[in-house]
Amino acid sequence: MSKLNLTLPLFSDAEARAASFEQSLSRFDEDHPEVRQHITAEAEARQQLADVTKQLEKYQSVYGDSSTLPPDVQQLSEQLQRQEAEVLRLRLLDKQRGEVGVRAWLQNSKPR
Repeated sequence: MSKLNLTLPLFSDAEARAASFEQSLSRFDEDHPEVRQHITAEAEARQQLADVTKQLEKYQSVYGDSSTLPPDVQQLSEQLQRQEAEVLRLRLLDKQRGEVGVRAWLQNSKPR
């Protein structure tokens, strides 16, 4: 039975998960770089969603729930939320397209 090495630094749960995630992704570096890039893009999108959710909760705590707003303000609020979601989606799509373009250029520039 092996003993635990107690000299290792203690990680928070989030740091441990992040380290595990990075270790798992490193397996894809050589054989499947496109998979790693898509997984990384998804992780970034999820982090952005978490950040936006926190910000929304902050605004709701100050301004209240949008369901208590007058109908015209509520409509504008919903329209703004849809537009913000669309902007986020388009930014992610643009980033992914850029990554695909770079990969294609690198693939084509390799000597054959």
